[in-house]
Amino acid sequence: MKGMLVVMVFGSGAVKTDLVFDLLKECLATGTVQRAQYADAYNVWNSWAEKNQAEAGYPNSRDGMKKRFGLYNSATCIPHRG
Repeated sequence: MKGMLVVMVFGSGAVKTDLVFDLLKECLATGTVQRAQYADAYNVWNSWAEKNQAEAGYPNSRDGMKKRFGLYNSATCIPHRG
């Protein structure tokens, strides 16, 4: 059975990605890669923000940036015909 990757934004709103995989394990692996890329992007910003605290509004901006970079989003796979 094919699976389509769906991103759960803030844990409640499903966003269809149109990424369809032949195997469930491929779909789930892509979700894991996606989360890692979100974390990598946040970590780049966080490193910069720690060095430029006044410009970044750090540490007060940390939670907002976690949301902006998608750290509160998760991915799941749903069955797909195709």
